[in-house]
Amino acid sequence: MRHRPLIIGLVGLAGTGKSTAARMILKDHSFELMRLGDGIRDALKAKGWAQTPENERRVQLSIREQHGMAALVKLSAPEIRSSLSKGSSVLIDSMCSFSERECLQEIAGDVVVYIVAVHAPLERRLLQLRTRHERPLSPVQMEQRDLLELDHLEKGKLLALADHHLLNDGALEALEHDVGLLMQLVVATKRTEQG
Repeated sequence: MRHRPLIIGLVGLAGTGKSTAARMILKDHSFELMRLGDGIRDALKAKGWAQTPENERRVQLSIREQHGMAALVKLSAPEIRSSLSKGSSVLIDSMCSFSERECLQEIAGDVVVYIVAVHAPLERRLLQLRTRHERPLSPVQMEQRDLLELDHLEKGKLLALADHHLLNDGALEALEHDVGLLMQLVVATKRTEQG
């Protein structure tokens, strides 16, 4: 019997550990990974702009002004539909707005969509963002990004109404344990809804 695919969308502020959680999920489960932020980075390249937090902000606002608050999911819709039609589950790293969730559910049809919020304490996020190799952020840049996402991009509503919440506030093994429990829950939910 062939199992129906599902979609997991990760959401969280910068530096909470979304990509780490995604790697943990992919280690033990078969998903096609889609990074919605690639649409912003592709737009930066097309414009010939440097990949800076300021330019990312400009492009992110411009894309949403042009395509609406669900812009990044809309632009990824052909890839998402293609994966689902092949029977592949999709892992999205990361979602930004509640409108993206609504759009994703329209694209998914009867496929289970499960939104997972990843949270981390401020100090942990600051350390993570200052020391990461790709796209590091200063404390001021992090605050500016948080305000953009929470005040202008509907991220607060999506975080609050997520189906599950992961707290990344301890050792990596603790997060891995919680991700394992989450995936047991997701698989059980999927079976129930497909029942």
